[in-house]
Amino acid sequence: MPLGLAFVYVPSMKKAFFWNPTVQEAWLYDPQKNSWTNLKPKGLPLKVGIDKVACLDTKRDRIYLGGPTNLACYDVKSNAFIDLRPKGKPPQNVDGYGYGPFSTSRSVMNYDSANDVAVLFYHGNGSTEASRKGRGVYAYDPTANAWSEAPLSVPKEFRKCPSSFYDPDLNAHFIHCAGDSADDGVMLVYRYKMAGR
Repeated sequence: MPLGLAFVYVPSMKKAFFWNPTVQEAWLYDPQKNSWTNLKPKGLPLKVGIDKVACLDTKRDRIYLGGPTNLACYDVKSNAFIDLRPKGKPPQNVDGYGYGPFSTSRSVMNYDSANDVAVLFYHGNGSTEASRKGRGVYAYDPTANAWSEAPLSVPKEFRKCPSSFYDPDLNAHFIHCAGDSADDGVMLVYRYKMAGR
């Protein structure tokens, strides 16, 4: 079974991007024609972990993909994968399972168009103090190609198995958290910054 699949709708093309890292292939799905096109992008092979988070930068038409320790992107205009190697430090892989901080069971990432940053909400869900040390809200600045200097704190209700979306009109991130197969969900709303501040 392939791991780490990503499927992201790209409004500028009215098509969806599909990435299968197991076979190192990227495809475009056209819902109007119900057809697939093999992109054959540059920049392969790309090493990213399983269950990765992904989000679309609507300003640059880039899809950010988190790997075990790195942040990469698929650039729509150049049809290429890019290992971004941003400055600064994202959360570290401290859980011992190899998923890394960009795993969908540990984090969510949205592009915040009001502030032009990708916001990563990371839950260090291990049982040790070291594994919880990386918990926080991290912002990636595409213009500077850098992570924010220090993470902001996440509320205690933020825990494993989150799902999320960003509403640009409200400039707010909506996050649902629940334990795996547990009936204990909680809904959180988060604003990184007021627009233009």
